[in-house]
Amino acid sequence: MSWEWLTINKLIDPGSSIGALALALVVFALAWLASLITRRLLQRPVWTTGKIKQRVDQTVFRYVLRIKNLVIFLFALLVYASLVPGLRALVGTMVAGAGITALVLGFAAKSTLANLISGVSLAIYRPFHIGDVVTIENEYGTVEDITLRHTIVRTWE
Repeated sequence: MSWEWLTINKLIDPGSSIGALALALVVFALAWLASLITRRLLQRPVWTTGKIKQRVDQTVFRYVLRIKNLVIFLFALLVYASLVPGLRALVGTMVAGAGITALVLGFAAKSTLANLISGVSLAIYRPFHIGDVVTIENEYGTVEDITLRHTIVRTWE
C-alpha cells in the first residue's frame, strides 16, 4: 500500500481534504479541552461562591455551563470555517443572509423558542429549584433537572 498521498504538506494544508479533516480534529480537540478546563475552573468553590460566600443556585450554574459550552464550540466552528478556504465563502454568504435566515428560523422554531424563553425565565425568577418537591395536577414529585427546553420531575411512583 502506498502512502504517497499522505505527506506533511497535505496534512497541514487546510485546502486539501485530508488537511481540512486534520484541522477539524485539532480544532474540535482544542474546543473540548477548553470546555473541560473552564468547567473545572467554574466548579471550584472559590469561583462559584465568590468573595461574599453566597451559595450559587444549582440551576443557574447548569445554565452557565451549558451556555459556556455552546459559546466555546460555536467559536471553534467559526475559527475552523475561517481557516478552511472552501468554507470562507460559505461563511461570508451565510453572514450576508443572516437576517433572512434568522427570520425564517424564528418562524420555523416558534414553539422551541417559546420553550427556551420559558426556560430562561425559570432560571431568572426561580419559582422552584433542583431538589424541590412540587405538586402538579395532584401529583407530587421532585425536580431533578431544569434545562432550557424542559423540566424533569420524578414522581413518587
